[in-house]
Amino acid sequence: MEDRFRIKRRKEKFKLSYKTKRAIILSSFLIFYLLLIFIFSPNGKILKDGFDVPPLTSNIDIFNDKIVYSSSKTLYTMDNSLSISFPYNIIDFKVYKDRIYILSDHLTIIDSNFKVIKEIKKEGFFLQDIFFFDNTFCLRWDGTDKLKITLSLYDINSYKEIKNLSFNEFSFMPFITIFDNGNKILVFQNDGDIMLINFSGEIIWQKNIRPENIIVFDPHGVVDEEIGRIILYWRSYTYHTNIILILNTEGEILKRYDIKNNINKLFSDDNNIYLITDNDLKIITNQIFYIESIPFYKPSDSFFIDKNLINIWEFKNFISNYKFIKINDKKIVFNGNVKDILIDKNKLYILIDSKIYNINIYD
Repeated sequence: MEDRFRIKRRKEKFKLSYKTKRAIILSSFLIFYLLLIFIFSPNGKILKDGFDVPPLTSNIDIFNDKIVYSSSKTLYTMDNSLSISFPYNIIDFKVYKDRIYILSDHLTIIDSNFKVIKEIKKEGFFLQDIFFFDNTFCLRWDGTDKLKITLSLYDINSYKEIKNLSFNEFSFMPFITIFDNGNKILVFQNDGDIMLINFSGEIIWQKNIRPENIIVFDPHGVVDEEIGRIILYWRSYTYHTNIILILNTEGEILKRYDIKNNINKLFSDDNNIYLITDNDLKIITNQIFYIESIPFYKPSDSFFIDKNLINIWEFKNFISNYKFIKINDKKIVFNGNVKDILIDKNKLYILIDSKIYNINIYD
């Protein structure tokens, strides 16, 4: 009888509300994320005591043992001993021997006292690039209203124009570089057409290297004169791939690489080809790929110091934007945007936002 009248108690299950569950998940994710930031945040010497420069400073170089920088319409020395202002914006400047070549829509050449000694203009064109050779320099002029390019070769002492070569039939902007002391011009177009010509317009060789049935764009290249190698690369629209072709100076294709990532920078030395992609640094050595990557980091830039490869790595997250430079076994940590880098002897000068820092490489 007692079993018949026994009261059965229900076990109440403890339930979390939807809002509570969501708060726990978000809190757990935040704790995990902060833990990852703590683990992978760079440790090392922090850059400090930089030299203040105007916010629009964009380029640095060395001239007569002085650091020179440009900001908007003015060129300065870092010791404030010299400066020169212009009525136009300075796009870039190049130091060559005892002159500074200032690029805007035209070329302005100044001497060691920051005095203007020559201006070179071309009607209907703006200045795009400058190339220096033993006794000459070449200016690349791009048309202001049409897709046309003119190359002008000048005597480096008298500044007189020696030769002129014009291109008027491009449908897209090509990659153009000049080498062999100004005697050879390489033209690489979107559609894969490539030709090597001289300043008289004579074609040395010409061919099309576009892979079959692939739409490509954004052509780039590097010429290694010492080892007789031409490196060309451009993007495939169809497969989101960067295609790299290695040629000799006769135009013969030696090797092809397909990179499933954007190539943000490509440079080389006698032995290796270096690619900075969105995620890692790729090194092609003796036809073999080596990949250098760091979790939660991406390469921001690379360069050589005394033939040693130096990388800048960027740590991106929602809270901070740290970067670090690894020099030998030393890490130098900073926060900001790198605008320019200058290497002089055993020092590295780096322009970050509106400060110039100098780092002794071998300390």
